[in-house]
Amino acid sequence: MEAERVWVNRRSPVLTENYHRKWQEFYQCQCGCVWWAWSDERPPSDLVVQDSTPEP
Repeated sequence: MEAERVWVNRRSPVLTENYHRKWQEFYQCQCGCVWWAWSDERPPSDLVVQDSTPEP
């Protein structure tokens, strides 16, 4: 939420045990530090419509 820049490494997806893809997301802070997290670890957002349909 506080990051000044965000970018995603879509060239190297990782497959989970359920065969879902996840990517590295990089974040740059105001202080210049950069950190990363997996795309599936992102907290829920009000900007994304959540699908209420369960997966088969």
